Amino acid sequence: MKWLDKLLRRNNEAPIEDDLNPSISEVEANTDTEAIFQATYEARDAFYKTLGDVDSDVIAPLINPAFMGGPSWPNLRQAWKVIRRPESIIIVSDGLCDPFEDEKIPLGFRVEVCAEMVGTIENISGSWLFDLVHQVSQNVAYHGGFDQLIERYETVSTILPIPEAPSLFRNEQDEVGLVIGFPAKTIPKGFDTPFGFVKLLVVTLLHPKELAFIESGEEMEILRNQLVEKLQKTKTAHLCVTDRVSVIE
Repeated sequence: MKWLDKLLRRNNEAPIEDDLNPSISEVEANTDTEAIFQATYEARDAFYKTLGDVDSDVIAPLINPAFMGGPSWPNLRQAWKVIRRPESIIIVSDGLCDPFEDEKIPLGFRVEVCAEMVGTIENISGSWLFDLVHQVSQNVAYHGGFDQLIERYETVSTILPIPEAPSLFRNEQDEVGLVIGFPAKTIPKGFDTPFGFVKLLVVTLLHPKELAFIESGEEMEILRNQLVEKLQKTKTAHLCVTDRVSVIE
C-alpha cells in the first residue's frame, strides 16, 4: 500500500499523485531561478511576520539530510523558523515552497508546515514540537502531492514516532496521532506569491482516543471531519496543549 494510502487509512480512493503537482508548469526559459526564489522568499517572509515576532535565526541542519539519503527540498536548503506570540510559539518550515532549482518550477511543493504550542520552549531545536514539524516537513518533501491531498480531503490524519511528546498523547510505541491541515481560526490558510497560492498546513496532536475514533469505522474521512469539528469548538482548537482533555470519552 502506498504511503499516502496509509496516511488516509483507506485504500479504495482514486489514486493521488505522489510526485510533483502536474499543474505546476515551468516558468519562462529566460526567468532566473534566483529571482523566483527571492520573490517567493520575500512573500513568505512578509506573511510569517504577520503571524508574530519572527526570530532572526533559523533552525537548519549542519549537514543537509539530502546529502545523507534523506529527502531533498526544492531549492535544497532546509530550514525552519520560530514565530513568537504573546502566549504561544509557532515552528514553521521555511523552504518547502521554494522553486525547484533545476527545473525552474515555482512554489516547489506548494505548502509549508507549522504547529503552535501554548507556552515557551527553551531548547527549541531539541523539542518535541520541532520534531513534530520536522517530521511532517520531511514527509512532505519525500512523498510530494500534499497540496492535492489537502485540496481533496481538507485534512489528513496519521501517526508519527515522537518519543518526547507529552505522555498524554503518546501510545505504548511512543507514537502520536496528528491531523495535518487543521483549519485554524488564528492562522490563515496560506499566502499569495507572484506565482500562486501556498497552503500553510497546521499540524495538531491527537489523543489516542481521538485517533481511535477516526479509525473506528470504514468512513475515515467523515469521522476525521467530525473530530476536527469537535476540536474547533474547544478553546484550544488547533493549539498543541500538553494537558488538553480529549474530546472523545
